[in-house]
Amino acid sequence: MTDRPHRRGRRSLIDRRALTALRHIEYRRIFVASLIVQTGWWLSHISFQALMVELTDNDELQVSLLFFALFIPVLLVAPVGGLVADRLDRKMIMLWCYAGMFTGAVTMTALVATDTITPNLLLLVGLLLGFVFAVLGPALQATVANSVTAVDLPSAISLQATSINLTRVVGPLVAAPLVAAGLFEAAYAAYAVAAVVAMVLVSRVRLTPYRRDPDQLSPIARLAEGVHHARERQPAVPVLALTAVLTLLAVSHIGLLPSFVTEDLGQPEGRFSIVVAATGVGAIVGALSVGSLRSAPTMRRAGWLGALYAVTLTAFALTESFVIAVLIQALAGIFYFAAFTTLQTIIQRVVDDAKRGRVMSLFQISWAGLVPFGTLALGFTASRPGVGIRTTLVISTLIAGAVSAGVALVGGRWPAADAYETSEGSALGGPEPGVEVGDDVVDALEAN
Repeated sequence: MTDRPHRRGRRSLIDRRALTALRHIEYRRIFVASLIVQTGWWLSHISFQALMVELTDNDELQVSLLFFALFIPVLLVAPVGGLVADRLDRKMIMLWCYAGMFTGAVTMTALVATDTITPNLLLLVGLLLGFVFAVLGPALQATVANSVTAVDLPSAISLQATSINLTRVVGPLVAAPLVAAGLFEAAYAAYAVAAVVAMVLVSRVRLTPYRRDPDQLSPIARLAEGVHHARERQPAVPVLALTAVLTLLAVSHIGLLPSFVTEDLGQPEGRFSIVVAATGVGAIVGALSVGSLRSAPTMRRAGWLGALYAVTLTAFALTESFVIAVLIQALAGIFYFAAFTTLQTIIQRVVDDAKRGRVMSLFQISWAGLVPFGTLALGFTASRPGVGIRTTLVISTLIAGAVSAGVALVGGRWPAADAYETSEGSALGGPEPGVEVGDDVVDALEAN
């Protein structure tokens, strides 16, 4: 006889537990809306870069300013977005943001189609779309938590991260032929359609009731209250600190990828998109693998994953083979989103829902908001005589790895992510929203 009964104990890197959030119909609508609009965003993002290169004859300063314009609003506006998400209807915030994306996409379509687009107008529209995304981020993250129950929150967060990275692969592939043919207006028109579809889907979402922030405090006082709450709910502050370090010293290397692939790996200009796509493929695996885990996420786990991500990037910086570099980036993508999905899951599980928007805006700043500064710092260092991109990336990623390993070694001093009870009316412990399948589904999944 075989040992067939023992095979049930074997678990793959990704199991069906990572998909349990999809049993909630409200989350499915949010997930699909995000998937569609993120694909549209990548279409526009690639088109923004290619169009700026075409308009300025590849002026490096203008291209850098475009990247800065797209991401700097996260640092400037995300705290306000967090306040709004805690005070107003989160669903309506998402709808207004999608309407803003539609307006920006239609504007770009018209400007390109009439041949009236200029570098300054491109920067202006990019900046305005960046503001829209900065407001959307905290509301979307809080809404995800309001659309599932506590047991499915890790699955929801990992699936959300997966959707981002799936579109990171699909979006550039769809954009490539349009950009190559100079059909920028078609890419922006597709983005406008994606925004409309997202609006339709989100308009049908019914969220679990949540306690909104009272209006007795001033905006400044409410912001301070969000910071204080993060300090109270450990390990929120270590999560934000490690996220910031990894963003500044490791994630920001993305801004140097085009130059590294061209100058250090000797490849044509367009080849950097292959590296980006490889990172996205790995990130999908990393995000889903975290959603498959049964144990509560810890800072120790996040620290080791961050260290593996940083060290893998060190290997990427040292390689001279393009094929090996692509494979290493795929591996880096696994550790990258496994680490960041773990960090986001930790902070989502320990905060009160009434303050979720403000705390998640701090997470958004630590992640996306610091990318422009990290990119500028790495670029400035690499441009120094005798330094170069390779040396810069090796030094920065080794520092990030050392910090992450330090966090892992002392991670046991912080409580597990399920150590706090959330406020009444929050999604974590509240009634199940929009569940179409009974608890027997979860029991069956756990049995496997």
